[in-house]
Amino acid sequence: MENIELIFDKNGNNGSIKINLKQGELIIQKNFQDSLFNGITIGEIIKTINTAHKKYGKYKYNIVLILKNVNFSDKLTYIFLECICYYLLNIGHPVQIKMSVNNKINTRGIYSSPLKLLMDMGNHNKIKYLDSFKFEIYGYHYRRLISKNKEIDYFCDLYKEIDSFLKSFVNDDKSRDDVSQVVTELAGNVFEHAETDCLIDIDVAPDYKKPNDDNYYYGINIAVVNFSEKLLGDDIIKNILKGDKVKFNDRYSYVLKANNNHEKFFDKNYTENDFSIITTFQRNISGRNDKFQTGGIGLSKLIKSLGNRAEESYCYVISGKRCLKFYNDLLEYDDDGWIGFNDSNNYLDMKPKENVVTDGYIYVPGTAYNFCFIMKGERIEND
Repeated sequence: MENIELIFDKNGNNGSIKINLKQGELIIQKNFQDSLFNGITIGEIIKTINTAHKKYGKYKYNIVLILKNVNFSDKLTYIFLECICYYLLNIGHPVQIKMSVNNKINTRGIYSSPLKLLMDMGNHNKIKYLDSFKFEIYGYHYRRLISKNKEIDYFCDLYKEIDSFLKSFVNDDKSRDDVSQVVTELAGNVFEHAETDCLIDIDVAPDYKKPNDDNYYYGINIAVVNFSEKLLGDDIIKNILKGDKVKFNDRYSYVLKANNNHEKFFDKNYTENDFSIITTFQRNISGRNDKFQTGGIGLSKLIKSLGNRAEESYCYVISGKRCLKFYNDLLEYDDDGWIGFNDSNNYLDMKPKENVVTDGYIYVPGTAYNFCFIMKGERIEND
């Protein structure tokens, strides 16, 4: 996966986990009895490995991850762990994982994760892991690593492939359409803006039970990840806020006017970078320096559409050190197609509601999305 090394380059060293290289093995061990495995943990593991590389060099010795009572916070967290292992295997480290997992509906996909292939150390496992990391459509799991060299027509086929995968589990046509469109648009954005590889992972979690509730529920969990020096919103800053794209379209002039209004809010908790991130989700706005680009079909609208049909949802995007959370009641467009991410739905004059934009636990070089939708529906009986 292109640029995957950046997640190590951008997150420093001096990890809190003690390291000791003994008989060719570096053992990283942590017990999660009373804590979540989340972005903080990912940061600790990355920094610990960076410390080991600084002390012992990068190549050849085995790395053993002993993780007890693991309770992953969400899908994206274990996807990052997969990316760490992918990088280590590619630079020459045999990797073994010893892990006990307490899964939830939003992390059921761990059971089909390529991480399971690393439970036993061996070169054949490395090959299988690298193959499984790049592609798998099996059971409740869909995984595809898309090369940046794909032709633009490819994304129509991608939509059909995702929709076809979901048909075995999701009987609501609108939900399938929205999920397929969200993922396809995000992958297309990576192709157009970041110009790097894009990792897509989807799993469907069946048989979710609520207390005193006999209805059938299932989860749709999605992660879309790319690694790049370019962050979400960088093109907005370069080509609109500090460029000349405003002359092409009145909507871009409106963005510049909104930025001028938001400047009075800028501080350590809300910055121009945050404004540029929320601007990427405005209808018919694109950061590309292209006179004829008018942005996407309304990603926030698609997310809200799914959220409206979901019993519960948990969705966010991380880019760099900043995290934007998609709260369903704050995803309303006004009559002119602007979304404020605040209670008054005012993009022009008001900053996003508190805790909509926050610090992430690690620096994500590129962009990473996590979506979880818990849906009520009818069970589809598969042969």
